[in-house]
Amino acid sequence: MQACLKGLRNGLEYGSKVRFVHTLVMTLLFKDIKLKNFPTLLKTIVSMAIEHGINLGTFVLAYKSGYKLL
Repeated sequence: MQACLKGLRNGLEYGSKVRFVHTLVMTLLFKDIKLKNFPTLLKTIVSMAIEHGINLGTFVLAYKSGYKLL
């Protein structure tokens, strides 16, 4: 059970870190920043990073839990 929770934590952390940098770079490269103000842009980037971290952490938790049950 400890491995499942550790996987959840690591998935949340890693997924958020990776997605934050990826979204930031893609936004700077492909979006017209003049159209949005900076706080709104940053809020969108952070929310996408958190959502990705939650999705990855949940997947790891489900995968490790299923693997432990078998």
